[in-house]
Amino acid sequence: MAHSRCPSTDGDAAAPHPPVRRPWSGQSAGRTSPARTTNAALAAEDFERMARRARELAASYTVHGPIALIDVPAGVGPYDKTELLLLGQELTTVAVVADGTSVSIAAPFTSGLDFVTLLELGGGMPTRVSVPRKRLDASLAKIRQHLAERERSAD
Repeated sequence: MAHSRCPSTDGDAAAPHPPVRRPWSGQSAGRTSPARTTNAALAAEDFERMARRARELAASYTVHGPIALIDVPAGVGPYDKTELLLLGQELTTVAVVADGTSVSIAAPFTSGLDFVTLLELGGGMPTRVSVPRKRLDASLAKIRQHLAERERSAD
């Protein structure tokens, strides 16, 4: 990369300085190119399409006590998993999305649940974790047991 020369502060030889580059050619600072606007619009449409698909899928949640579970069938197309988990949390405390080979489990931060500790995971966010699908039944059993014990101790 070619460098322009900038005078040094002490009057010695000029120090190398990389040229200023704009994110796209032909644009002045602070202006948005038509291509960038189009990309943003396409991204917004894509996001809305995936959020809409999540809302459609949420109708298939089954609620068993404090757990809302959905088993997303193969071939449903892209959807926003975070939105789907949040929609499940509107139904009850814990939302579980099983798809493909993984299971995502989430609860509100205010729930006081710590799935990392409860499910003996190596790390992650306490209120949102992913486990292999083969651990679905064991994970649900641990969550149910923990919530039942917590409810009994609150009485």
